Amino acid sequence: MKLRLLCTALAACIVAVSWPAAAWAQAPGTLVTTIGEQRITLPLPPDFVEPEGPATMVTDMLRDALSENYRLIALRVPKSYVDGLRAHDPAASMSRYCTILSYRKYEASGMSPELFAQIRKALREQADKVLKLAESQGASAADRMSRDVARRTGDATTSLKIGTSRSLGVIAERPSGFALATIGPVSISSKHVNESGDQVTVVAVALVHGKPVNANFYADYHSQADLAWAEDQARDWLGRIAELNP
Repeated sequence: MKLRLLCTALAACIVAVSWPAAAWAQAPGTLVTTIGEQRITLPLPPDFVEPEGPATMVTDMLRDALSENYRLIALRVPKSYVDGLRAHDPAASMSRYCTILSYRKYEASGMSPELFAQIRKALREQADKVLKLAESQGASAADRMSRDVARRTGDATTSLKIGTSRSLGVIAERPSGFALATIGPVSISSKHVNESGDQVTVVAVALVHGKPVNANFYADYHSQADLAWAEDQARDWLGRIAELNP
């Protein structure tokens, strides 16, 4: 989901709201959560923070747009973006961000290693087919976010569109996790915004004490450096989550 474009549409709302007087708190390098009854420590990307102040509306929008199959554990955005919003900088940009999700179906009962291996195999061998099946779910989420932005900005012309993503291949694989890179077109239009472009998404999935956890690293695609950043983040996340949850 190209949240950077949605935040462009929301900029007028965000910069017009006063920030609380509380001092800036440095984001920790990990987040402890409970999935089912299992305590899990999640690694967080460096120099990324939780949205705060008016920017928390982005978290609310994403949570509302998600399919009921998922639960949003965390959204992390560049610290520079939040600092820019705090300074009322109209050029504040969120061209990269990270989401961490759990799968509601498996929160209580967990997922067997055998099923996890089957999913990993399917994405390795038939990723484009799987992405095509998920296309309608992404379109529905985009529609919900479009309506939410329209409601918040008062601009009923707001429209977010997500095109078909294609697989760039499995870029990391281990018994307890894997990462798949994809790229696809996203566009948004409104009275004040008309932008389109490609976005890379690297999906990292780990099976932690029987609970599948999903970290997604997004970047607006301008060069291979954007893809390399997302891939490096996903590989690092898989390694760190294994170390943090022995």
